[in-house]
Amino acid sequence: MEKEKCKQEDLDYLLHTQWVPWEELEGKTILVTGSTGLIGFHLVRALLHASREKGLGVRVIAQARDKEKGEWMYRDLLPHSGLEFLWGNVETLPQVDGPVDYIVHGAGVTASREMVERPVETIWTTVQGMRNLLELAREKKTLGVVFLSSMEVYGRQTSGEVIGEDCDAHLDPGNLRDCYPVSKALAESLCVSYAREYGIRTSCLRLSQVLGCLERRGNTGEKKIIQQIFDDIRNGRDIRLLTKGGSKRTYVYIRDAISAILVALLKGEGFFNVSDEESYCSIRELCEMAVHELAEDRIRVVVEGKELPQYPKENFLNLTSKRLRSLGWQPSVGLREALWRIRE
Repeated sequence: MEKEKCKQEDLDYLLHTQWVPWEELEGKTILVTGSTGLIGFHLVRALLHASREKGLGVRVIAQARDKEKGEWMYRDLLPHSGLEFLWGNVETLPQVDGPVDYIVHGAGVTASREMVERPVETIWTTVQGMRNLLELAREKKTLGVVFLSSMEVYGRQTSGEVIGEDCDAHLDPGNLRDCYPVSKALAESLCVSYAREYGIRTSCLRLSQVLGCLERRGNTGEKKIIQQIFDDIRNGRDIRLLTKGGSKRTYVYIRDAISAILVALLKGEGFFNVSDEESYCSIRELCEMAVHELAEDRIRVVVEGKELPQYPKENFLNLTSKRLRSLGWQPSVGLREALWRIRE
């Protein structure tokens, strides 16, 4: 299936999905931070598509650090009467003019190596950015805030048992790599605190590994595992896993992540796991699935089995989305189909 066709299908799916009450966004302003990241980019596009097709008159403020990158990524939407940019970082949030009815906070460090090499900046971006946005929500009397957290807030889980939102976390502040999940957990605590003390409705989404396409230009630095897999398949190279690839996790396709955000934004409050429970598998199993499905077993998966500080220790994050499903949400694309839809 061609990528452009998949993108359009995803937009149309989101437009017509029964559990997103789009009419509640009519005339509203939504601030999306991290708008050049995978999730932020697709969320902005979904909001603008729905606004155009349904005549909602939505105003989207897309925050991003890099003006040149942002304008390039959104080049096919410019000029757009419903799209505005907020250039700058969330740690020193620029002034936001006019009303802000909803906020989705997705800005943050995502590269594992940067988490180890720049742990202070990793923590500060998440925590100070969250505080700034919650203060903005107080000022603007915002109707709802969604924080894009991570399944990593559960820390190291060794049993493989199903993880609900009330599961105990096992984080190690002394482990440098845990600066990322510790900062996410603290940002979640800020959301709960602002909700209790100031009455701001907040939702924290503990996202599984999100699978989706994002057009890139030039050197983008560290590649995610899924990008490495596709690079190797495209070039006919064996997939080399630096670690044992034994960690297991759940996944979620990008359009299902976007629909989860919209449901939580308009109908939810508190903590929500976002996962396709049937996708639970190890990193090695994911690679082997990709080799079989997309490369027809013409290449191999080679396991080097190293222990590297930039990667978490072997972990088993078997998330259930039962609480989110109670709001009507459900995943629509399984792991195998997701690989086909995002293949490069």
